[in-house]
Amino acid sequence: MLKPLNRRSLIPVPLRALGVLLMAAMAGCAAYGGAPLLDVATDVTASRGVKLQRPVAIKTTTGTRFHGLICRGSTAQVWNQIRVERLGAAGGVVASAAQTLPNLTYRGQPCAYYDVATDWTIGPAERVRVCAVRFQTACGAAP
Repeated sequence: MLKPLNRRSLIPVPLRALGVLLMAAMAGCAAYGGAPLLDVATDVTASRGVKLQRPVAIKTTTGTRFHGLICRGSTAQVWNQIRVERLGAAGGVVASAAQTLPNLTYRGQPCAYYDVATDWTIGPAERVRVCAVRFQTACGAAP
């Protein structure tokens, strides 16, 4: 009687492990077009009615790009911008950038990706604060 052929037994364990590692490395290089990701201290300011994901900081030739996800939790508030603030060592706002969001109202889509490009190079003592705002206000300001 013939035994069924086990495909896993044809590839030695070290080669299988190497294959898994190569696939993981290739997937990591493909993320964000192969651009390096930065480890930036980031505060996400909660906004009522939305869920804001901590963004990924991506190094670009001109500075830093912030990419993340925002989802509406209710239709009570309409947030129309993502704001990224660069905070200096003393905690004050050094620079800011914003991106207008697509329609996140009840009939619109529930989530949207945001991508805010800046010309900043974040220093080691600096932080970044991200929030959803209305009417081009600062993070934490009354709408």
